Amino acid sequence: GQRDFPNRPNLFRLVIGTDTAPWSQEEMLIIETNIDDMNPEFYDYVFDRLLAAGARDVFLSPIQMKKNRPGTLLRVIAEPKDREALARIILRETSTIGVRYYPVGRIILKRISEKLKTRHGTIRVKVVEEPNGTRRVTPEYDDLKRIAAAKKIPLKLLYDELVRSSKK
Repeated sequence: GQRDFPNRPNLFRLVIGTDTAPWSQEEMLIIETNIDDMNPEFYDYVFDRLLAAGARDVFLSPIQMKKNRPGTLLRVIAEPKDREALARIILRETSTIGVRYYPVGRIILKRISEKLKTRHGTIRVKVVEEPNGTRRVTPEYDDLKRIAAAKKIPLKLLYDELVRSSKK
């Protein structure tokens, strides 16, 4: 370039390398509301709607609200692009009159999905790389539940067998 800057050189630096961190980072959004007047049976339906619309996670926490009333904090972790759709579901499907949202960063371990063939059937698993380089296998609950019900075996037995065999 032709410009001279008084407090820095006029140059461009490019560093090429490989990211060796055992995790990745992403910017997410928390969408939340306090509820003290809704039938608790409705939360299951709200969870299903939110997850189907792209929420990464949905959870409830007991809280104390004004006038010392017990209430529930409904919290959703989502991608920023899904904010309006998820807020709309919360406003339509719950008794709340408003939601809060704010950005949050998250660090997640590297992971891949695989299918493991077992003597009971094929089960999807997440293979997570721990920061120390070891691998952890976590079976998908829905697959365990389906096979345990079909084979009439305890879910815990199936889970333990899968985790044991994946360490070999």
